[in-house]
Amino acid sequence: MSDPKSEFPLLSVSMEKRYGSAWAEINARLTSRQNALLAFATGGVTAVSVLAGVAFKLPEEKVVWQGALEGLAVGLVALTWAVTLLIRNNDALIGLLGVFCKTLELRDDPNNTIGLPAWHNDEQEWILFARKYRRYSDAAATIIAFLASVPAFVFGYHELKLRAWPSAILFGAGALGVVAAIYLYFGFKLRKEIAERVKFKQQESGKWKMVYEKNKTPGHV
Repeated sequence: MSDPKSEFPLLSVSMEKRYGSAWAEINARLTSRQNALLAFATGGVTAVSVLAGVAFKLPEEKVVWQGALEGLAVGLVALTWAVTLLIRNNDALIGLLGVFCKTLELRDDPNNTIGLPAWHNDEQEWILFARKYRRYSDAAATIIAFLASVPAFVFGYHELKLRAWPSAILFGAGALGVVAAIYLYFGFKLRKEIAERVKFKQQESGKWKMVYEKNKTPGHV
């Protein structure tokens, strides 16, 4: 197999431009993910405080506006899943772009002998620590998602004393909120899987393409 450098002549789009464009997209995805999390934290905690506060003070009988609040509690769980999927989508794309940047970074120093600073080079461990500390953000999102499921459980408990079927819906919504929280917490597994399994290799045909390897490469965080 030939050297990948010979397969990519520097024509109208240089390696520097490809690398810069990929990093710009990574930054955009990071900003999008962070904004989604901050908006969810602000709106979610406010909604949880209001809904849970009202739910704990409900009288024994059903009040007129209770149905609207219960709908908001279910909607809060739906919002949690929307934010969860948005974060996971950005995680996946950031991971793939990271593999792309790593491929470009290693072209000049594939064996890390020169020691050129390379953010995505696992041997230099920059990216390993970044993935490790990213889990703080996972934990924050998980806590907010758990809190977002509280109003559904509280309203469900109140409905349990009145009618059976609304409580089942509310308890089910609360359970889905908990599932979303767990899904958020284990987001690091997706990033780890992409880092370990996605490679850029030359095929038997001579063409280069991204491949998903079944066997993991150990050492990633």
